[in-house]
Amino acid sequence: MASILRRIESFMPASVRLTSATRSRPVISEIPNSNPLTVPASNDTPSRPRYHHVPLKTRDNFRLLRFCQARGDGVHDSPLEGTLIEYSLEDNTEYECLSYTWGAQTLSHNIFLGGRPLPITANLDLALRNSQRAAETKLLWVDAICINQDDLEERSQQVQQMRTIFSRAKHVIAYLGEEMDGSQHIPDICRTILEGAIRWRQTNPLSHAPSKNFMFPEHFRAMGLPSYGDQAWTIFMGFLARPWFLRVWIVQEAVCARKLTFVCGSWTITREVLWTTVEVGTIHALPLCRISEPKFTEASSSRAHIMLMVELQSGGLVSDPRSPRPSLLDLARRSKHQKATDPRDNIYALLGLSNEHSTPGLQPDYTELATNTYRRFATHFVNTGDGARLLIEAAHSSGSDPELPSWVPDWSIHDDNIHYIPPPDNLDPDYLGNLGALPQPGGGLSTKMNVEPCGNRLSLQVYLIDTIERIGSAHLRYSHLVQGETSMAGLLAFCQELAGCIEEIGQMLNAGEAYPTGEPKAEVFCKTVLCNGRLGMRLGPDDYDHLRGPFRFLLVLTSLFRPSIRDEVRRLPESLFPLHDSFNEIMLFVTAAQQPCASMRRCLTRKAYIGQVPPTAQIGDTVCFVAGAPVPFLLRPRGGSEFSLLGQCYLHGFMKEEVLSMPEYRAQEITII
Repeated sequence: MASILRRIESFMPASVRLTSATRSRPVISEIPNSNPLTVPASNDTPSRPRYHHVPLKTRDNFRLLRFCQARGDGVHDSPLEGTLIEYSLEDNTEYECLSYTWGAQTLSHNIFLGGRPLPITANLDLALRNSQRAAETKLLWVDAICINQDDLEERSQQVQQMRTIFSRAKHVIAYLGEEMDGSQHIPDICRTILEGAIRWRQTNPLSHAPSKNFMFPEHFRAMGLPSYGDQAWTIFMGFLARPWFLRVWIVQEAVCARKLTFVCGSWTITREVLWTTVEVGTIHALPLCRISEPKFTEASSSRAHIMLMVELQSGGLVSDPRSPRPSLLDLARRSKHQKATDPRDNIYALLGLSNEHSTPGLQPDYTELATNTYRRFATHFVNTGDGARLLIEAAHSSGSDPELPSWVPDWSIHDDNIHYIPPPDNLDPDYLGNLGALPQPGGGLSTKMNVEPCGNRLSLQVYLIDTIERIGSAHLRYSHLVQGETSMAGLLAFCQELAGCIEEIGQMLNAGEAYPTGEPKAEVFCKTVLCNGRLGMRLGPDDYDHLRGPFRFLLVLTSLFRPSIRDEVRRLPESLFPLHDSFNEIMLFVTAAQQPCASMRRCLTRKAYIGQVPPTAQIGDTVCFVAGAPVPFLLRPRGGSEFSLLGQCYLHGFMKEEVLSMPEYRAQEITII
């Protein structure tokens, strides 16, 4: 985290200081001629024959767009004109890349290449016009123009070169769209946040305990930040919800860029300023993406995506060729909320940054169906020993596409209500994320898996643990909850939503005399509520004593809404008071409990174990353990030894390989279909 402060200080002294003289110095640079854009009348050209790309001479060549029209006045009411020129990737040519969203797929506009129209989208038309004003060179690489989109073979080959194309560009221009919803205030908001962070750190050094870095609303005024309910936070969240930030391709485009400038309407801002603002906001828990309105859930995805890019850059992925690359599975997991027009691009867009970038048999192929692409990559991961981690990903999309076997992930799924159960021993202090492989139980113990020749069936050995006998209700959806509240009213809102889940766990836990593991029921109750989850950005510790206070407080508050929970309070062996835990610790516990309770269902097994399972679970489904996987899975019997995968699950007493030392359990060969 000290490196974060150094990165802020590396550019902040020149652009943001805590003096009145420099407060007027802009973080942004104005682009001249900020008149509203209009649709050129010259786009209507039915009489001219359409432009057709000349095939590239070699696989290592690529095309660049040279604009023919003059820059300056008239940019917005003149037709777009240019020439495509073929270059070798080995040429020392100065050029820029345009990063943008395609927007509506209707090709309603044209760019004239050699006098012939090439249809483009309206958003690309706007992006090109703005890029001309911000560009530093006369050559521009634009995917929709420089790649022949009608030639699937060329498209597949050029996608393999995109990391090289972006990393060798002098400059990357990211077009975010026109000014709207107060976006013109974003540069000032960024400056204010960064100034506030500097003030905070003058008296509050960064800590490896994340909650100690949090700034709560009572601190905002002293740090010069907008109040918690100020419109500035809503403006910033709306800005992060723009489509560009949700594109899966931007990971490669932004991380590989030597220099990246964002263009929004009439202003620009650098990658360093925007990225560091989001990083600071994440560390200090500022309300950059914390609001109950569903439309702002996209801002949360964007923030996580930006933090992924910060990690990749700080890890030297591009600057140091010797730097280890993350696995494609890990990149896909961290980018699971990002979107692509073509579902195959949910994999292809990340391939160039991954450890598998040059693996034979994993190259982009736009001639195959997306389901075949996913099956091809999944089979590779099984064959290379990553089958257990593959099942983790498949568990969060199982059943979404009937054309896919349940063990093959559907990487196009973007479900905010899916909850990842953290591995029990992954106490990584790097709370910003972990791009490394998920820890394997048993010091690397794994099970052998095999994809049958048909490509649809996965055979493997598992430990069948127990069968669901009783199941609770699906109470709420996480995306609809109030997020980031720091008031007592917000805490009560959380507890009201959680009360039904808490009541179910209590009823199931007290169905028997003692819990099968012999643990105190209060401890089982507490850890099942969290699914061994995170407190804020920390993983739940094994030490139950640390959780007692916040857990007691949760039971007291939820009993206000479900009187039967009062019985659970009375059963606790500890005294309820004094409740000495800080309000912040209580909020961390409650929000950590909210995530699994919102996206899972409570269950009781035939052997009296309790847990939380996917919302599609039914009575009769089977909990299993797969050696090499960090958490158990839930399977649905399909007859004989065949099962389908439903998802991850939490079953208290079987989260740490306990099954391997229990003589009543033996590994069995099954097939997942």
